[in-house]
Amino acid sequence: MTWTELQAEPAFGFTVVGLIIVFGPLVAARLRLPGLLGLLVFGAVVGPNVLDLFPTFATLRSIGDIGVLYLIFLSGLQLDLDSFAKHWRISAGFGALTSVFPLVLGTLAALAAGIDLTPSILIGSFWASFTLIAYPVIAKYGLTKNRAVAAIVGASSITDTVSLVILAIIIGKETGDVGGARLMFNLGGGFVVLAAYSFLVVPLVARWFFAGLGQERTLRFVLVLVGMTSSALVAEVVGIEALIGAFFAGVGLNRLVPNASPLMAVTEFFGNAFFIPAFLVSVGLLFDPQLMFEWATIRLALFFVGALIAGKTIAALITGRMFRLAPAEVGLMFSVSVAQPPPRSPPRSSDSKPASTATTSSTP
Repeated sequence: MTWTELQAEPAFGFTVVGLIIVFGPLVAARLRLPGLLGLLVFGAVVGPNVLDLFPTFATLRSIGDIGVLYLIFLSGLQLDLDSFAKHWRISAGFGALTSVFPLVLGTLAALAAGIDLTPSILIGSFWASFTLIAYPVIAKYGLTKNRAVAAIVGASSITDTVSLVILAIIIGKETGDVGGARLMFNLGGGFVVLAAYSFLVVPLVARWFFAGLGQERTLRFVLVLVGMTSSALVAEVVGIEALIGAFFAGVGLNRLVPNASPLMAVTEFFGNAFFIPAFLVSVGLLFDPQLMFEWATIRLALFFVGALIAGKTIAALITGRMFRLAPAEVGLMFSVSVAQPPPRSPPRSSDSKPASTATTSSTP
């Protein structure tokens, strides 16, 4: 068997990914770094821009897409709904503030970098949203019932919606296919359909299944997984980001899968053991060290990271002042909201060079 044939074997790919999942966080911990950095760095090392161990391993990218859905789904599944209902004002306030300030500062940073107005606004909308990539760390330390965490989880769906609306308006303006009002109407209708499916249909089917046919834990877990993926699929069909669909599914199944139940233990274990780490490794595959250390890249990074950090900091501080949050809660809100949506890898053809600059964000 040649080296190229060995690389094409699924067992080879899963072996490499498994070793990274096991040893990546351990190496990072020895260096006193967060474990997820080990997954990202080792993903970059084996990726197409360094060792290129996976020239045709598209399966990992697919698993990575499921992994980020799983991450957001767990945040909805483990959300303390009573705490969220009690502190919804904090969530709404933080969601609005953490959208507006990074949007404005990100747009100004893009303009300062010499980018035209419309793409600058689109780039600014990237920084309005955030991803709950740090949620497993929050759960690990038992902070899921904290009011700031409830606010953060709710705010994430608000920021994604804001970014999605801006993207829809800009696409309509640039293509001339649909007016802004029509786009907003379509988006609103899509949310109604998604909410009906995730909050009514999925829980109804799960409740019926759990009470009758679904007495085996394995079958219950698979049904929960299908609830997540089907809601993400419905979201995509109606023109909404799949991550919002996964989050809605988690909220819809929240009371049917209690935090202390065996089903929750299995669901959480499977995600934390494989899907979520595999997602982080797949993100690492997209890193191009050569491009990262070019001055043009560093210059843009300084502009955008500065705008992002400043915007999220201002939003967290104002929210803390408005709702009299503790300094630690303000810091928690900032540290979670500064994480940005993960990129999706572009498809690669077998006869072309790896695309190092063609990555796009999975959410606006």
